[in-house]
Amino acid sequence: FLERTLADGAVVAVGMGRNVGAVADPVAGPPRSSCTFVSAIGGSPQVDAPVNPNDICRRLAERLGGRAEGLYAPAYAESARVRAAFVRHEDVRATLARARRAGFALIGVGDARDDSAVVRMGCFSVREMRRMRDAGAVGDILGSFFDVDGGPVAGGMEARVVGLDRDDLRRVPCVVAALSEARKGQAALGALRTGIVDVFVTSIGIARRVLA
Repeated sequence: FLERTLADGAVVAVGMGRNVGAVADPVAGPPRSSCTFVSAIGGSPQVDAPVNPNDICRRLAERLGGRAEGLYAPAYAESARVRAAFVRHEDVRATLARARRAGFALIGVGDARDDSAVVRMGCFSVREMRRMRDAGAVGDILGSFFDVDGGPVAGGMEARVVGLDRDDLRRVPCVVAALSEARKGQAALGALRTGIVDVFVTSIGIARRVLA
């Protein structure tokens, strides 16, 4: 889809996760375009490089053509006050501003399990994640948690995210979400119901569960 759609000069805001990190793998041949891939959320040193946005941007730029722009900040700050300090930094502010102006966004969909990516990254404790589930959370997009109907479930966590928020994504003309894990059926359904996603890349099994 990206090879067919991206034109020279396109700007793509890039999320994190295993599915997003795998997008560049099957691209073969010389780069076909000159795009800018911008991190839409911070990263974490506690997970492998292929799932961090800065590394994903670099690989996409190498395979599809263009340049990468990283966001050198954590995905989640310790508090809303610390998050505000990060986004005031000139480099962080400029990168997020470019991501907000992107014509495309490439994002993953997280779940709300005790072993979810944000728990493994050390952003949430298991207790915090269970509290999110008790409030109805089934998944997240760029750290914005939602219930199975697509409604927001904040619980104070959204104010800690160093990245694009739900409203920022709604203003991006084309948001592409990738999800493959069979356990994420409810997360897939909730993500589609948020109204954020324009193109949904998934497995036949997940598609059938969503339709059912």
